[in-house]
Amino acid sequence: MAGKNQKINSNSTVLYCVFLLIIAGYFAASDTYFGFAQSEEAAPEVAVELVGESDVPDDPHLVSLNFKDTDIREIINIIAYKGGVNIVAGDDVKVKVNVKLKSVHWEKALDVILKTYNFTYKRDDNLIRVMSLQRALEEEGKIPLVTKIIPLNFADVGKLRESLAKVLSKRGNISIDTRTNALIVTDIPEAVDSVAVAAKNLDARTPQVLIEAMMVDIKITNNDTWGSLLNAVRGSDALTQNLTNLAANQVTWGQGTDPLTGVVTSKDINGVLDFLISQNRAKILANPKVLTLDNQEAKIEITEEIPYLESVDSGSGTTTNVKFKEAGIKLFVTPHITSGEYISMNVKPEQSFKSGEAQGQPLIDGRKAETNLLVKDGETIVIGGLRQRKDTYSVDKVPFLGDIPLIGLLFKKRTKTEVETELVLFVTPHIVREPILSEHEVALFKELGEKKQLHADERTEVEKFKAMVDKMWEKLQASKIEDKEVMRRKARRKNSAANTEKILQADGAGYAKKEVGEDKINELDDKITRLKETLEQMQDEIAREK
Repeated sequence: MAGKNQKINSNSTVLYCVFLLIIAGYFAASDTYFGFAQSEEAAPEVAVELVGESDVPDDPHLVSLNFKDTDIREIINIIAYKGGVNIVAGDDVKVKVNVKLKSVHWEKALDVILKTYNFTYKRDDNLIRVMSLQRALEEEGKIPLVTKIIPLNFADVGKLRESLAKVLSKRGNISIDTRTNALIVTDIPEAVDSVAVAAKNLDARTPQVLIEAMMVDIKITNNDTWGSLLNAVRGSDALTQNLTNLAANQVTWGQGTDPLTGVVTSKDINGVLDFLISQNRAKILANPKVLTLDNQEAKIEITEEIPYLESVDSGSGTTTNVKFKEAGIKLFVTPHITSGEYISMNVKPEQSFKSGEAQGQPLIDGRKAETNLLVKDGETIVIGGLRQRKDTYSVDKVPFLGDIPLIGLLFKKRTKTEVETELVLFVTPHIVREPILSEHEVALFKELGEKKQLHADERTEVEKFKAMVDKMWEKLQASKIEDKEVMRRKARRKNSAANTEKILQADGAGYAKKEVGEDKINELDDKITRLKETLEQMQDEIAREK
């Protein structure tokens, strides 16, 4: 009987242990906790790879998720555990989700999942609250609005207003004050802070580019081109970029080609121009410089107004007016500073000139070109191909005989020469850089400021000490004056024969006291003299340190 009871107790113990294991497994699998960051002991045991593969395997903030038809709260718990953050989920956060992410930062994963299922979150110090969009809007409507003025230093308030309007909530508003170049933002505090941060980042100093242009008129003979002239002077092929393939390949300038654009060095330009000017085949028309902002068009014009008469018939007669037509050279350059030392440039040269007249009005011919180039800071762009043909006349005559009327025609010759010129533009962009102090220079500047403040403090103490000494000196002088007056009164009393012996004794006692007072005054006078000498030494030391 005892053996039977022992067997029953053993079976009961086994059943009890199995029951405890089932209960423990149920609580472990149910993951009843949510709405806050979990400790490592409370990490949910679900089908998820907590540490995903990444370029930085040891990154503790990466999470890999693979869920199907899973409560979103379980996923929030995993993200809270992986990110080591406190997350509270509202009671309206209920939905089954399908998620498959690999090696994603926990905050990015949380943001994507919540947005996908129409939830959102808000940060409250070190706490993240997850809620539905409807609840977020209701909470936002209860938040009082605040107004903040954000002054801008460089950006245009009108243009920046459009960009920052996207950061506002539905209750927010941005107005501008053009007089002070400031934004006036009214919104909930969180949105106002976001606008202030965005405005600070966007209110950056706009880089500037100095555009240096040189316009040269070159005489072309024997089918010369700018490329062939460059090769003749350099003795080697010049690399250029063809207008149709500026950003890709570099081709060689040579005889029989007429590329419109190219990139050369300053040494090449100076050599070619010196050669052509020495041969009287080139003339520098202008060398303007213009400073422009990044992404802003710079315009250079060298033109002339050609006058002509225009007659207009009216009922009372014919009216003649003087009008003008413009001819010359225009250059439009829009630079954009890219990363590194490169500048992307849109260049549009225009040339117009008078080619003749028709019915008393000048005929204007024009040439235009447009190209986009990517050049280094300080590199020179060459733009050619803007050609012009014009006739020149020269007269050769026999001296004296050629000047005789009528008969002189037999002794002179008039020659017509057709001259072809090419306008070549050299454009060199320079990035204007703001001076930046190195770390060492910043440290020296800070140290100098501290020394300056120290000297200022020392100077203040010296001034206080000097004022104290001056005050003591004034008291000493006043005491001396008072003492002299007492001595004069005593002398008068001594000379008076009518004074009694009692008065003489009183005067004697007073004189003895004054003698002691004079010694003290002399001692104080010596101390003040030494103080003045010390003050002068301190002032000399401060001057030497400066």
